Amino acid sequence: MHYLRSSIEDAIGGVTVFVNGPLGGMLTPDVEARSFYEAERIRVKLVRYALECLRYG
Repeated sequence: MHYLRSSIEDAIGGVTVFVNGPLGGMLTPDVEARSFYEAERIRVKLVRYALECLRYG
């Protein structure tokens, strides 16, 4: 979560706090391979989605 949080802080400034809420089902993401490249690809998608949610609600 560090890289996700750090990327959001770099984009909007301030301090980002990650809080894990209740989860209904633990689902493993559908990934092409278990690699650092794949982790980076997912991080970029999550950051874009999070920033879009913060900007547009």
